[in-house]
Amino acid sequence: MTRPGLAITVSVAALASAACPALAQESAAPAAPADSPVVVQGQRNEVTDRIDRRIYDFRNDPDAQSGNAGDILNKVPSVTVTPGGRVALRGDINVTVLVDGKPPINGNAFLQTQSAADIDRIEVITNPSAQFSANGTSGVINIITRKRHPFGLSGTSTVRLTSQGQVGGNASLSLTTGPWSLTSRLSAGQYPGLTDGSTVQTLPTASRTRSRSWFSGRYLGAELEVARKVGDHQTLTVSGRYYPEWTRTHATGDYSSVAKAFSTAYRATARDAYGQLEFLYDYNNDDKGRHITLDATAGSWNVLTHSATTDTYSTPLAGQAVYGAHTEQSGPSDDVKADLEQRFASGHLLTSGLEWKRDGSDEDDAYFDRGGIAGPHADGSTKDFSGTREVTSAYVTYQRPLAWGWTMLPGLRAEREDLDIRSQGTRTTPDAFGLYPSLHLSHALGQGKLKLSYSRRVDRQDIGRYDPSVTYVTPVYATQGNPGLKAPETDAYEAGYDFSKGKVSYDATVYYRALQNVVSDYSSEIGGGVVLQRPVNSGHSRSGGVEFTIKRPVSAHWKASLNTNLYYNTMPFLSGGVTGSRGAFTYSGNGTLQYDSEKGDEVQAVLTLTGRQLDLQGYTMATSRLDFTWRHDLSKKVSIVVAAFDVLGGMKTETVFQTPDLTQRYIQKVSDRILRISLTRKFGGPASK
Repeated sequence: MTRPGLAITVSVAALASAACPALAQESAAPAAPADSPVVVQGQRNEVTDRIDRRIYDFRNDPDAQSGNAGDILNKVPSVTVTPGGRVALRGDINVTVLVDGKPPINGNAFLQTQSAADIDRIEVITNPSAQFSANGTSGVINIITRKRHPFGLSGTSTVRLTSQGQVGGNASLSLTTGPWSLTSRLSAGQYPGLTDGSTVQTLPTASRTRSRSWFSGRYLGAELEVARKVGDHQTLTVSGRYYPEWTRTHATGDYSSVAKAFSTAYRATARDAYGQLEFLYDYNNDDKGRHITLDATAGSWNVLTHSATTDTYSTPLAGQAVYGAHTEQSGPSDDVKADLEQRFASGHLLTSGLEWKRDGSDEDDAYFDRGGIAGPHADGSTKDFSGTREVTSAYVTYQRPLAWGWTMLPGLRAEREDLDIRSQGTRTTPDAFGLYPSLHLSHALGQGKLKLSYSRRVDRQDIGRYDPSVTYVTPVYATQGNPGLKAPETDAYEAGYDFSKGKVSYDATVYYRALQNVVSDYSSEIGGGVVLQRPVNSGHSRSGGVEFTIKRPVSAHWKASLNTNLYYNTMPFLSGGVTGSRGAFTYSGNGTLQYDSEKGDEVQAVLTLTGRQLDLQGYTMATSRLDFTWRHDLSKKVSIVVAAFDVLGGMKTETVFQTPDLTQRYIQKVSDRILRISLTRKFGGPASK
């Protein structure tokens, strides 16, 4: 495949040099501008406030020794992880999750493959500045991985075993000598799982569906990074990543209505592979206040799936339907960035940057049908879909002190999106251009800071949601994309007060969101008891609320953190073919209580709550999750961690559709009640605490 990355990198570098003397980025992530230069000595604060973000340090958390990214994210104030593995910020899943400033190539799978031991800190940006991509209407979560390693040879290895038979491990090895640094990471494991689902529908057709799905998977993850320091200020880094995965699924179920009744058996095998190659140039001269980075990434992904289904009918006639599909999906994931930062002696800070990003999805399906009763697709039929998105963007921000102790950070980002959607002989090429301003103000007040902010953002939909063809998930449930979708845009306003020092931090924020072109999933029965779900632009929504977070020691051995988010949300509502609006109060939040013994043991309890969420045709019920973790050092280099997840069994998806056209209740329960034992061994480098 021809990659335009090198040519674009050269062009961006030339333009950046002419436009501004420096580039803003910390490693591969946008640089975090401070209100004023700060010299940190001793232990780093657990929470750090910046004018446009909050930064959480989890290096001393029990799960940082042996867990994964998902374990850590579920403990971050304002952040929750849904039953389906999706990350939510203030209860909103339209959040952009980045690793070192870029979306992970393996998507949500990074929650499992990213070792918590390699996470340095997590940035939570509820109202991002123009320095970040405008995508993600509820904000940005940026996971910063460790970049500095002790001189010489060092590393860690972890082995995990759960009560459900999941086995996994991570290992990392770093060698630093002279100007060279070599880092390798390896992850591997296997995981079984069980999901129960049921659907009861009373309108327009009374029916009942039950299902049970068993799945098992094996995964690998390999990363290699080579860096060389050139002089006192320049570093060149080349890294590669490869994540293959193999899964098997077996499901059984039954469906019954007056007109139709059958039992079903489904089997599928899949192989996924994600690969990425990255080149990073970093120039950082603190004496001149100048930071420049050029980052070029070329990646691709490929998924092969083979599925077969047997439906055994008793009504209206006895017989079998035997059908399936062979599916191949692939696509590029390329990104070229140039960021510049220049600090001035007056306390002013100028940042600017350019970025070109491309991602896509090509899908080819070949169907077979060999039963006496016809399946959803004719034997030998095919489907093809191709979608490509290119986003070209430029931004500038300028931070400066104002009178009476205020600091201002205005910014402007321009983005052009080009889509190319092809399906079954049709082609659409929508494009969009948008300006996304931001403004942040801060003022020292007491020992903390008063913050005011505004930003405009967009929520670009997954490329597959533009596919107009119908895909049958089961004989009575199908999905379809919508090539006419418009991307939602939001205007966000916030006012808050933050304080952080050492292990103590607290903040209170009042916020308001105005969202246009809301995208909702619309379900309707299209005949024969088949329910079709497709995304539609349903109108506008408004939400506003207040969020409180406190994190502090309770005594010499106890410390606690609590996040509470109470808000009122108005959403479009469809009833009887007429779209209206309705609103309700809801909540989200999490709390952590930790005990540190004199002998070094750590015991932690984490409670996560999400309130009822309104949908276009109904609502999704509240969820809860309670986890416990115990960490014990067997020696200075070896530690054991025992964790119990979802102790109360509150993590399930329950969605209710309640309109004159469709009345349905859907429940899905994933077996998340797990006991996990992990053993971690450190070697080289400094001794553990």
